[in-house]
Amino acid sequence: MNDTNNAAELVLQARRAGLRFEVDGSKLTIRGPRTEEALAKQLLDRHVEVIAALAAEQEAELVAALGHTYELQAAWRGVCVELGELLGWPRLPFAAGRSVAPGRSGWYQFVRLASVPDLELVRNALVERVAALPGPETSEVPR
Repeated sequence: MNDTNNAAELVLQARRAGLRFEVDGSKLTIRGPRTEEALAKQLLDRHVEVIAALAAEQEAELVAALGHTYELQAAWRGVCVELGELLGWPRLPFAAGRSVAPGRSGWYQFVRLASVPDLELVRNALVERVAALPGPETSEVPR
């Protein structure tokens, strides 16, 4: 491996080789197969860069996870608003001692501030109400 490889590429190569990293402050510990000792030494020689690459990797994973959480929350909000409107913005109990206030403004205020678990509870309560609505009259269609 030549010296032009950056630390992130080295980390990727090390993981493929079965090496694992532990970082404690500025201390880097590498564990894995003895057959990869040369790669581990190369990583340790560049430990400051490797620690920075690992930190950047961890930060990117966190940002991606938060992005998914925000997308999920936006989706739950949309579903709750649509179903709430369909049912005429009712007062909706969704957990012991908790409910969504009736009316459009009550719903929008709730949806804006609600957590994903609360939105899921409200969605489930709304689905139950929608399922209990009388369906359209069906009639036999002659063939």
